[in-house]
Amino acid sequence: MKRILLFLIVVGFATQAKSQQNPFFSHFALNPTYYNAGYIGVEEYAHVIAMHRSQWLGYPGGNAPTTQLLTLSAPIQWKLTGAAINIFNDNLGPVSNIEIQAGVGYKKDFSFGTISLGVMPGIYSKTLNGDELIFDDPNDPFNTGTKESQIKPDVSAGIYFKSRKNFHFGLGVTNIMSPKFNFGIEDFNNQVARSFNLSGGTIYKIRRDITLAPTAIVRSDLQTYTLDIGSMLYFKDRIWGGLTYRLEESANVLLGYSFLESKALKAGYSFEYVIQEQEAKQPISFEIFLRYDLPNVIFGGKKQQHTPRFRF
Repeated sequence: MKRILLFLIVVGFATQAKSQQNPFFSHFALNPTYYNAGYIGVEEYAHVIAMHRSQWLGYPGGNAPTTQLLTLSAPIQWKLTGAAINIFNDNLGPVSNIEIQAGVGYKKDFSFGTISLGVMPGIYSKTLNGDELIFDDPNDPFNTGTKESQIKPDVSAGIYFKSRKNFHFGLGVTNIMSPKFNFGIEDFNNQVARSFNLSGGTIYKIRRDITLAPTAIVRSDLQTYTLDIGSMLYFKDRIWGGLTYRLEESANVLLGYSFLESKALKAGYSFEYVIQEQEAKQPISFEIFLRYDLPNVIFGGKKQQHTPRFRF
């Protein structure tokens, strides 16, 4: 595992770190399905995850980026071992993006660990609000004052491995079809870049009630690269906190708490501070993370029954 994390760090520092076309969340370690379809079906419990990101608060140009993500995932007791849905909404001033994916996963247990494969086909919608654009040239072909939308097919896929010794790594590919959008303008091409995501992490039991979980992820569109690395500290699986660092861009502080006696409801918050290139950005961003576990939702399997005295 040390070699895997070292490889991730070396790749990140050896290349120029720039932001990718698709946004990324500080809570990347808490919702791997978003960037790696191979994670579908890995967890025993069905769950719903909602995330909101507000970036560069107070951006002087107005309409600072905001992003929302909804993930629903559940195990399946058939040949396929999991199903998931991702609904993604990203607003970038006059441009908004919506992606809806529905995928399945298959996992196989071995003596050394578990390997899982997943695929998520879907649709990608891009909308351009022409009335929010300002033109120097009134004859610009985009100067229509109308809203233009296009929808294209897309697909993501991935592979994920979890060992018996509590380390894991995976490779996910998003936007495999690299959908292109021209909004009806000839010789114009706004293309969503295909992105490769290599991630790894492990879990250390420091004491009975304290667990340390370092993680790292390298993202690339084969032209630019960036690295996120950090660690989360969990106390009794009830309270967590952590730090992450995005190479040559920002540092993040994450805090969270698990509610209810069953710890089924989890809420988290991250505060991100830009430490480089502040002249082009506002320094502060934040995220909100919510997760609710649904242990009794298993498609095709026996569901747990409750009575006032016992469960079976």
